[in-house]
Formats: sequence, C-alpha cells, structure tokens
Amino acid sequence: MITIDDELSSRLICMETEQNRLDEMLAEVQKLEGQIHNIKATLTNCDDEITPFAFTDNKETITHKVNTTSTHCSNIDGYVVCLMFNSNSPVEWSGKKWQVCGKGKCYPSSDQAYKCLVTLQKRWPGYPFKILQR
Repeated sequence: MITIDDELSSRLICMETEQNRLDEMLAEVQKLEGQIHNIKATLTNCDDEITPFAFTDNKETITHKVNTTSTHCSNIDGYVVCLMFNSNSPVEWSGKKWQVCGKGKCYPSSDQAYKCLVTLQKRWPGYPFKILQR
C-alpha cells in the first residue's frame, strides 16, 4: 500500500524532473535569442532588391531572382542558400559560416543548393532558410 509520504515524494520527483526539463528549454531559448541578436548585429544593409523564394521539400522550380547591383554583392549567376531572419538583408551561407549579401557560396544548380539546404536544415532545424537565385 502506498502511503501519503510515498505519493508526495513521487509527485515531487515528477515536478523536479519537469522543472529541470523546463529550465533546459529556457536555457536553449535564451541561447537562440543570443544567436539571433548576434546575427542581427552582424547584418549589414545590402541595397539590393531581394525577392525571397520559399523553397519546399519537393524541389519546386526557382523562379525569383535577386538583383545584385550593389558594389559589394557578387554578380555570379546561380543559387545561394540564405538565412532569412531579416528578409530585407538575408545572410548567405559560404560553406563554412554565414556571410553578408554577396559573400556566400553560389551554387551553379538548384540541386546543389538544395543538398546544402538539407544539410543546414539538419544542423539548424526550424531556422528560416531560403534559396535565392542571383
């Protein structure tokens, strides 16, 4: 027979476990907020006109282009994987780290860009990635 003390102890253990789980979630949220703040701080204003394309898992054809007329943006044609925290000035993946507009790796085909996108989605699930065409 379970006594009141045993039941209270069991409930207390469950509550402590839940509190630890919530503390870990809060720490993760705070870490992500810090990363978002750092990304926002490193973004520079790119004067380009950017039309983001919402890339889906079914490899839809990319139809929108990015106008790269700014002096610091590259004029190479191809596809770029972007992080869209700020749709007016997305950061681009260089293969090693996130870079300002025009400094990211330009993939010659949408398939190559999609493979990179899948890798990044596994590394950072839930982040707002998009593939843009230059």
